[in-house]
Amino acid sequence: MKKITLIILFMLLFPACAYAEPVAESPSIQIAETTDSINSNVLNVGSGIPPVSQEELDAKANNMVNSLHQLAMKVSPQLVVVVLIIGAVFGVFLQAARRIIIFALIGLTLIYWAPMIVSLWVQFIQ
Repeated sequence: MKKITLIILFMLLFPACAYAEPVAESPSIQIAETTDSINSNVLNVGSGIPPVSQEELDAKANNMVNSLHQLAMKVSPQLVVVVLIIGAVFGVFLQAARRIIIFALIGLTLIYWAPMIVSLWVQFIQ
């Protein structure tokens, strides 16, 4: 059991080392650029929060949800491939690894069908 645990830990931690980025040569420049970008996005609420209409709130929420969905659609296929490979390797030894493959495919399907599922709920509610 200890050998299997060590193999699993190695398989999960090795990709993080392989894709790690080198440390920047001058971190002070990056910190200055980061603080400038943060300061440009700061909203002064000392005079109160500006009123927002319902349409602006809906547009902002839709924009955030669409951005999150686009990001999930870019990342999820690669993640599912990694899960399928790891699940296939460990599926020979562990029954739970076979279940992981099924749930990874169900999750990928739900991510791709999310806009249709949301529109179905909206139509059902109305």
